[in-house]
Amino acid sequence: MTATLPSTSTPTSWAAPRTGDDYSVGAAYEVVGDDDTITVEDETGGEDSALPRVIASDNYQMTVMPGSSDSAADVTQFYVDQGPSLDGQTIQTAPGTYSIGDVATSGAITDDSDITWKDNRGDYVVHKFDASGVYGLIDAQGGDSFGAQTANAITTTQKLDLTLVQTEATTNANSDPMVADVDALLERDDAAIVGDAENNTFWVIYDVGAVDAVTDDDVEYGDGFNASIQLNTTSKLIQDENVSISSEYTVAEPDTELSYDGDDYQVANATNQTIEGETNLADGTNLTIRASSDDVAGDGFIKTAQEVTVEDGEFSGELNFSDTVVNDTFTLSISDSNGNSQVSGVSGVVVESVDDGNDTTTTTETTTETTTETTTETTTETTTETTTTDDGGDDTTTTTDDGGETGGDDGGESGGSIPGFGVGIALVAILGAALLALRE
Repeated sequence: MTATLPSTSTPTSWAAPRTGDDYSVGAAYEVVGDDDTITVEDETGGEDSALPRVIASDNYQMTVMPGSSDSAADVTQFYVDQGPSLDGQTIQTAPGTYSIGDVATSGAITDDSDITWKDNRGDYVVHKFDASGVYGLIDAQGGDSFGAQTANAITTTQKLDLTLVQTEATTNANSDPMVADVDALLERDDAAIVGDAENNTFWVIYDVGAVDAVTDDDVEYGDGFNASIQLNTTSKLIQDENVSISSEYTVAEPDTELSYDGDDYQVANATNQTIEGETNLADGTNLTIRASSDDVAGDGFIKTAQEVTVEDGEFSGELNFSDTVVNDTFTLSISDSNGNSQVSGVSGVVVESVDDGNDTTTTTETTTETTTETTTETTTETTTETTTTDDGGDDTTTTTDDGGETGGDDGGESGGSIPGFGVGIALVAILGAALLALRE
């Protein structure tokens, strides 16, 4: 292919040539500046501008020659990567309290395949499609926005197909499954398509009530739907067979409950009294909690906590009951920010103090171990020597050695002594008596 460019211009971008009978090769190029132009002088394939097959993945060289020159002004190369694909689909949800135009940028989209719905109004169904290489196809369909172009690819040119069919498991016996009219669905004001080509992602968003409006039967709690998106061979981006991905979701009845024990929700006559509970509404849903007095003296009271946000299926708000008295009664109600009632008629009562359920148990264990060991060892050695001289000149010497040893544990007993006299005193008394006898 030879392209004629102004001598001062160079191409700034080049998209992989579109293939198919409704594409022009020249539409794949753009140049710098509003005054620059590009003219395609020859298209491979002659009169039929469509390439005979999908371009193979490979490196390709491109030469740019300005005007009628035969010399290359610039030479570059590009690589054609693997063809487009549908990589995955994730079912998500978002609070029905947002307007459809704000859902994509709300930051409140979460992964959840149970979508709540009540009275033709509920949370949003969000289909997140991971797809690469289809954005040139979508852009070529015409339309003033990505959403309009994608809708045209689905509803008009059928390059893409989107189907929404009731699951077999939730279809009544001997009945046909409900089939949503997707064309009608995408034309509704409560449906939107948002793209993020840089991240190869786009979303199809709609209210469950819209599905009920475009099916032949009434959608009920517990009904499941299979959503499938398909890239058709008519797009000329794929060969041989269509490529599709599917995911399922279930329509659930809203279920919001306050968390309390007993017959009444108890609060103390103080500030910052917590009203909390659980819900299956989409995370990010804003709730309003209201306490309205029953029969109390004076004008009564109405206390409100607004913009209480659901997080991980739970919510918690605080009300000021400091101006109430013990035994005042009231009724609690909860609604979303669209005014849809979620809880009503729960009885409450003001008490002196509220048991927060955090009981404190203190266990004291004292262990005392005493070991007493007493060893008493007594050794008594007594030596008595008595010398007696009588008139006959005979000396008599008497020696007594009392070597006694008493040992053992001190068990409260003692022995070996005469009450009131020690051993030493007894010996002195004996010696004194002997001396007295000699003098006589």
